[in-house]
Amino acid sequence: MVKPQFRIHSILAAMFCIAILVALSRWIERSQPPHWNPYTPTSLQTALDREQTVLITLSADWTWQTRMHERTAIKSVHAYRVIRDSGLITLRADATNTDPDVMQLMKDNGLISIPAFLLYSPACREEPIILSDLVTEEQLLDAIRYNSRRLQNHDMHAKDSVYGTSLR
Repeated sequence: MVKPQFRIHSILAAMFCIAILVALSRWIERSQPPHWNPYTPTSLQTALDREQTVLITLSADWTWQTRMHERTAIKSVHAYRVIRDSGLITLRADATNTDPDVMQLMKDNGLISIPAFLLYSPACREEPIILSDLVTEEQLLDAIRYNSRRLQNHDMHAKDSVYGTSLR
């Protein structure tokens, strides 16, 4: 016959193990790079209609800068967590095959070169924050923080940055 005290200790040990596994899985999840879904005008519009902020990485396989683009701007677990904790929808606009939708996105935002990040806010749909060329992690994180404040203060514009200079 199993003593009741032994049974309680076994149950507590099992609950402790489950709690550790849950905490570990959450830490691992938050430590993973963002998952980039393909950009389409519909995916952007749907996210904005749901009041979600969207981060688009604009890249192409035919240039070395685009391969470095995400690696220099999103290179640490801290950056992964900021992106995930900000609730950003992450989309990749791939200009490798001159996708007409991607070309239109570039034209609409006055971009003639890649790589770039575009940060769309539901509060300022027509005025994304644009970070072009090789962006540092700190620049990207500053733009995400600025955008969070911009969501709460509709008088702030993409052209106004935390540095007093243009983020465009």
